[in-house]
Amino acid sequence: LSLRLALCHCSIECEPWSQWQHLNRAKYPKLTAGIHQEQAESAALVEQFIRVADICLGNGGDCSFEWPRYCTGWALPSIQSWILERNLHSATFNGCTVGVEADGQPAKKPWRFLNSSLRLAKNLAVLECAHSSHAPLQGRSTRMSAFYPRKLCNTMIQSLFPHVVNQHVCSMPCVAKSNQSHRQKLVPAWVPFSSP
Repeated sequence: LSLRLALCHCSIECEPWSQWQHLNRAKYPKLTAGIHQEQAESAALVEQFIRVADICLGNGGDCSFEWPRYCTGWALPSIQSWILERNLHSATFNGCTVGVEADGQPAKKPWRFLNSSLRLAKNLAVLECAHSSHAPLQGRSTRMSAFYPRKLCNTMIQSLFPHVVNQHVCSMPCVAKSNQSHRQKLVPAWVPFSSP
């Protein structure tokens, strides 16, 4: 597999690695085999992404990977060794800083992004929550929080492709202020139209 990639981003479903799975295994032992199967499938997807991301990095591109901050999948040996081998940068922030909401109120949604781009990691890490309270993510809100808000997308694009974004920014020349007298009007005075 040989590709010329500029960017490779991945967000695999986090449900098999949710903190709730500890409770599910303890309360419903029959679910343990199914949970282990889902985790094995998820781990295989992570390994496939790492293969593609390594090709992207080898071609001078960037890669990023996202999961919730407290997802137990972060402890996978494949991810841990990849972080060290590729010297990846980690950024953690709350989704409320980029517009994640539940029932019209800010929702915390703690995220963690691994990045090969230091610029992206820095721009994500400076997002600080200023909310005193958060709405819980539950039901429909949980599903909707899987979609990236526009502010997060813009931050990622501006961080990874500043040369593209900045070429469309309007600019004005800066010149020193000079004292000039008012120049004469070049257009003759308006003559009112007279009726016959």
